[in-house]
Amino acid sequence: SGIMGGLLVYNHNYDAATLSPPGASCTGYSSNGSDGVVTATVGPMQRLTLVYETPFDSALYVLDGCPDTGPAACLEGADRAFGTESVTVDNNSANPVTYVIILDQYNHFGAFEYALSWNITNL
Repeated sequence: SGIMGGLLVYNHNYDAATLSPPGASCTGYSSNGSDGVVTATVGPMQRLTLVYETPFDSALYVLDGCPDTGPAACLEGADRAFGTESVTVDNNSANPVTYVIILDQYNHFGAFEYALSWNITNL
């Protein structure tokens, strides 16, 4: 478990066009602002819990791969508008899995402050 945060500078927008199937949405809402990207590797039969905080209207979602290298499917997403976003993803497989975590903004562009905490527990 841990927490990371600070000032994130990332201007890519992983919108629905980069997801699989095309046009899919992780949260049911659009988030056209800047995105941050982090990864987490979760061991077999473990649960990853994420909590994302930022002063902007934000969304948090977890993908099964990097949208830069090909279509990626959404595994879990949260978008409550303003406030804390949280998701939980279970790795029920016998192998470690690396998840791509998108820290998204609705309409804020450029650098933004954030805090992302995570916890990995056994299932």
